[in-house]
Amino acid sequence: MIGKIHNSMSLPVNAENRPTAGKTAMTATTKQVELSSEVQSLQSAKADLQHTNDVDMDKVAKMKQLLQSGQASVDLDQLAGTMVDYYQGNQ
Repeated sequence: MIGKIHNSMSLPVNAENRPTAGKTAMTATTKQVELSSEVQSLQSAKADLQHTNDVDMDKVAKMKQLLQSGQASVDLDQLAGTMVDYYQGNQ
């Protein structure tokens, strides 16, 4: 179960509102939400993802360096074909 809602009745007791004969006690209904461990894990993962970059800039810098030095090459035709396949769903 993703979450549970509990209804509970609470009655604060002090000298001013203590039930007496002929006096009606007022009760307040409170709702308490209890999240399952799965939802708590998802919330934690979501928070972690918000603090991370989608792109690993260290890898980008290393690749730029390899390309500029001529240590790596790119087959542009193959790259273009792969991109077309990906966006057409032909992965």
